[in-house]
Amino acid sequence: MFDCLLKQEPAKFNNLHFLEHVKKEKLGLGDLKFTESEIWNDLENGTESYVFEKREMTEIDLCLSAFYNYDTSEEMNVYRNRHGKDMERVAEIFINIFPYKNQSVLLKGYHKKDENKVKGYFYSFFKESEKKVQRKLTNLMLFQCETWVVSDKLFTRKIKGIEGLFADAVSFSIQNLNERRNFDLNSYKDDFKSSLEHWNKIYVG
Repeated sequence: MFDCLLKQEPAKFNNLHFLEHVKKEKLGLGDLKFTESEIWNDLENGTESYVFEKREMTEIDLCLSAFYNYDTSEEMNVYRNRHGKDMERVAEIFINIFPYKNQSVLLKGYHKKDENKVKGYFYSFFKESEKKVQRKLTNLMLFQCETWVVSDKLFTRKIKGIEGLFADAVSFSIQNLNERRNFDLNSYKDDFKSSLEHWNKIYVG
């Protein structure tokens, strides 16, 4: 898709921010291949290379399934400038959340090779208050994880009428170099629409 955009409209897309995003996507494809091989190795040999944890939370009609980079673009740029090459390994975190028996189940996982790097951040999702975790999940949904769906009811209450703000969040995320930054946004709260509108005025304009 990105290659097609560059080919069809180079004047619009051949810029530093877009090309940096394309580079991150290509690195992500390489990480996907590695993850696939590790998962198959675990299944075939019982090596248990991953750590998974579960938390039950207040129910929300959201299903999200993705994995995302722990390392920020800023950190990867610093590494590249310091060493003259990309990181050999980018730490990835698996996340799933779905409603089940009047609760929402949060499942997260990481590769044991990344434990020293991600452990503190990873377990914050299981040790912090639910309100803080709700904000973290909202930020992931808006800025890092694209593969999610919501019920018609939740869409009507929290998203209908502000769909353009979600598109603005995607545009913002392309330029954001610190993906672990969390904004005061909480899709569980009744004022989510107004808080997202306020965020948009400050960070998008």
